[in-house]
Amino acid sequence: MSGSSIPQLDIDDIVTCFRENIRSASNEEELRIHISTKCIEEKILKPLGITQLGKYEYTLISGPRVDAL
Repeated sequence: MSGSSIPQLDIDDIVTCFRENIRSASNEEELRIHISTKCIEEKILKPLGITQLGKYEYTLISGPRVDAL
């Protein structure tokens, strides 16, 4: 790479974010949402300049239950 540098990530801050959200989440869905937005998107992807984020699609493929694909 000529002239560009990779941003430094604060690994301790990222691990602390994971730990705090694991301890405070009351269910799996809450944990998934908080880890995705607060830890992964905010502390890893944004500093690296990654702007395209994953999206969840929902379908009624298995009857009345909504499944994430």
